[in-house]
Amino acid sequence: MSNDNVLIGKYFHSFTKHGGFKWQGQIIDYVEQSTYIVQLFEWFTGHESVQKIVKIDDMYDWVIYESSADMNQAYSSKQAKPMRHEYD
Repeated sequence: MSNDNVLIGKYFHSFTKHGGFKWQGQIIDYVEQSTYIVQLFEWFTGHESVQKIVKIDDMYDWVIYESSADMNQAYSSKQAKPMRHEYD
């Protein structure tokens, strides 16, 4: 895992176009400056599922967390919300 990029190691929630949860996971590496590899986690078990390659432009409205505990707390307390207002 590369450590010279500020997003590497961070956790996230992503959202559908209607504002519901889409993915939860961790940004684990980058392929090039604007393309990242993310590890997704299952919603019910929290176990690792698949890895995806994602462009930074597609991450614009993700909520980013410092730790998995922060991500889980935001989900369980219903504080995680999309960053864009276009979902209203």
